[in-house]
Amino acid sequence: MAMVWNFFNDLPGGIVSNWYLAGNHNQDRGSGTWPHSLAADNFVPASRYTHLRWDADLIPSAPFTSYVKLVNRGFNLKDLIPFLPDIDIPPRPVELGSTTTLHAFVSVGSDDNSIWLHDSSGAFTGTPGVAIQQTWAQFRTTAIDGTTSDELYTLVFSSTPKPENERRGSIEIRDGQISFARPDVGQMTWKWDGDPYDRGYYYDDPSGGFADHAELGNSSRWGDTLNLSFQVDNVTAIERNYTLIYRLTSDGGETVYCSDSVNTTVAAYTRGSQFDRSFDTGNCLPNVAGYYNLQFWLYQNGVLQDAKIVEFHQTAALFIIYLPDSRQ
Repeated sequence: MAMVWNFFNDLPGGIVSNWYLAGNHNQDRGSGTWPHSLAADNFVPASRYTHLRWDADLIPSAPFTSYVKLVNRGFNLKDLIPFLPDIDIPPRPVELGSTTTLHAFVSVGSDDNSIWLHDSSGAFTGTPGVAIQQTWAQFRTTAIDGTTSDELYTLVFSSTPKPENERRGSIEIRDGQISFARPDVGQMTWKWDGDPYDRGYYYDDPSGGFADHAELGNSSRWGDTLNLSFQVDNVTAIERNYTLIYRLTSDGGETVYCSDSVNTTVAAYTRGSQFDRSFDTGNCLPNVAGYYNLQFWLYQNGVLQDAKIVEFHQTAALFIIYLPDSRQ
């Protein structure tokens, strides 16, 4: 859903992440959800989107294929129905889902023979990727569910797309790719979960050595090593250069404590190479208990493309000072 959401410039929340949407929806990590419910719980009026169910058995002659092609290509209202106003509706992605896979994916292009899908989990296409081409026959084979006649769903936003130069790339951070390590304890790992965690994530500590935290599962401690992995996805038809800035800040971002960046070139319609980085919180952050942010900002040719913000809670480290015994 976040992939579709961030195509537009006037939906609530601005640039959003999947965990942000799941947190507002109270969606736990083991469950799916209907996209219109996710939209409603993230404050989108029902008048701003169209949610429909379809029968996959009829593909490729079904109204479903005609509808997806129409939305992906864009159209003029008057050309569609003569008495409607002469208004161009720009091309836009179609949020898709199937009862056979229980994961969302996105149609970003389609013609009479094929459909091109962004499938971040790989649940539908078999391989996580960007603009994966499938023939309509291949699509139908995966989508058919013999237990129902409306196994496909679509959700289309009626919002205004962002300018093309603001939707050329995205940051990919997967479940478990952020962690805090402490040599004598082990590590706590960032996990997605919107129920009961309102932020859509928590920190899991199987060792039991990190302090408990009511809102985030566990707290790091000043001096822990923060490990992070990420990649940049090129969602356009040409190779592009990107700059990704990642930094540690105060909660809300007013103060930047540590910052670094990577420059990367990513081929057309490709998930870029994974970057593995770390921060020593003992060198970056003050030894003060409280909330802090890990922020990611992606630019292409100086234009912001995507942003991700992850919050964590840190406890202060205690120092024991030994004073000489005055009796000696």
